[in-house]
Amino acid sequence: MNPPVWQESLRDRFAAIRADRLHPYAWIVRDNVREAVQSCFPEFCRLRGGDELQRDVEHFIRHHAASRAPYVDLATEFMLATKDKLNEKQKVAIEYEWCLIDCDMDARHVPPPPATSTAVLQVTTNPTLRLLATPFDLLGGAWSTNSAAGPSSPYVYGVFRDHRHTVITSALTRNDVNRMLSLATSGNCTPPDDWTKTKLALGLLVPGRSNNGETS
Repeated sequence: MNPPVWQESLRDRFAAIRADRLHPYAWIVRDNVREAVQSCFPEFCRLRGGDELQRDVEHFIRHHAASRAPYVDLATEFMLATKDKLNEKQKVAIEYEWCLIDCDMDARHVPPPPATSTAVLQVTTNPTLRLLATPFDLLGGAWSTNSAAGPSSPYVYGVFRDHRHTVITSALTRNDVNRMLSLATSGNCTPPDDWTKTKLALGLLVPGRSNNGETS
């Protein structure tokens, strides 16, 4: 069965736009994609430079086969289409800025910190938490330098959204990572020590649920 005429017409128009024909629409699409990428990934775009970014946009429009409905999630699709040809710092930049967007869009509920402390707290890691390891300091100005930590000593960060819908990037120590891992083996129960209280206030940890389903 042949596709309807309108589907053939749309397919031909999309092909013409990809091939940089059908002006001015092909120009408008390219401008819109570039503006969206610059809005989503400002630090990556600064590192990439205008000429390389324009070539990235052109390659994305001409060649990328979207993994979902075309350009419904343009930021994700552009990152997937581009990251394998980037240098290390550019790749970290686009993945980090994508994490910020992904956390902001995450629909899962983040409960506020508990109002009072108890003898034992039922806690869990923030449901929007993304862990990111980088070879340089994201928060210390390393974007503008050539400094690097080296493969044996990466910087580790937690990117998450708190209950006020603020996206936070927090540097994590080895102790932070070990304590979060220990929560999984202790049934998410922990004494209300200074570390737990600090991470609850920050939003890295959130109140868990007791056996009756209530938030502790």
